[in-house]
Amino acid sequence: MMLGRAAMGLPRRRPLSAATDFSKRFVTRGNASYDLPKRQVRPQRKVWATTVLALERFKELHGNLQVPQAFKIEPGANWPEDTWDLALGRVVNNLRTQWKQNVLSSTQKHDLERLGFPFTGRTTIPWPTKLLALKTFRALHGHVNVPIAFVATGCDWPPVLQGLKLGKIVNSLRNQLDTLPTPQKQELDALGFVWSSWERTWAAKILALETYAKIHGDLLVPRSFVVPTDDGAWPEDTWGLKLGLAVNNIRGRPERLSLGQVEALAALDFPWDASDVPFATRIRAWTIYEALHDSSTVPEDFVVPRDDPAWPPDLWNVPLGRLLRATLARPERLTVDELLELHERGYTAS
Repeated sequence: MMLGRAAMGLPRRRPLSAATDFSKRFVTRGNASYDLPKRQVRPQRKVWATTVLALERFKELHGNLQVPQAFKIEPGANWPEDTWDLALGRVVNNLRTQWKQNVLSSTQKHDLERLGFPFTGRTTIPWPTKLLALKTFRALHGHVNVPIAFVATGCDWPPVLQGLKLGKIVNSLRNQLDTLPTPQKQELDALGFVWSSWERTWAAKILALETYAKIHGDLLVPRSFVVPTDDGAWPEDTWGLKLGLAVNNIRGRPERLSLGQVEALAALDFPWDASDVPFATRIRAWTIYEALHDSSTVPEDFVVPRDDPAWPPDLWNVPLGRLLRATLARPERLTVDELLELHERGYTAS
């Protein structure tokens, strides 16, 4: 009976229900709160054994556990069948997250430490991996001037390189020019590594301008002009170059050029002003346009077509629409004779 009374003085234990919140990680006793230890993840034995098997095999193949996040094991003789189709990169990322949250089991920690698992993920990418990536890029593209945003993806890339941010690696290597070991510099030089992307692109622009001048007889490059690919008339290093846009950028930002670059452009007789086409040439082209189209109104985006027998070769690719707009918009830059020429054509300065 006394036991019953004593029991009546104890707080009742609430029955568990489906709504019980197990996410709370503390208990309260009186006025004090106590943190509960985080529940450790107990991996299913077969699943964990497969993960360990995959990590062991990856290390055997590549000498490290720097698994790209997008890496997935493809079925094949190089991998145990139990590991096929395992998204190992995602598994590794999850393991690092669980390690940070301190929820890995003692078995998992022991196995991962035994393998030398990089828990932080910040371990330096091995030099052989970087070199393999650069060699693969060169085999695919013919050079190693890697865009900074480039990421290795696709069936042409070995599984170990999938997801590798090669552009950022190349940018980092360029910044380490003064600190890289000599043997590594020599390996990069042997690949044709571009230590300065600006120098490479500038050389390609000058080469493209020289070629354009040989083909067209001038450097009046239309803004939309792109160097054709697989064209023997153009050096391979210039294929695909947006030369018209490059010319526009050069004119718009001359202060960025070095003295040597300005001298190189001067040697080509580079037209700093797009309106360098002589007034007489513009009028002659305008006259031909009127005869062909029965109109004196030239669309601003009109460029004299190349290889058109109706036009003299020396006028091919002339951006006539843009030139006429500039002429009519700035009459104060014209001579008296030029103004009279426009007046005879029915145009007067406003």
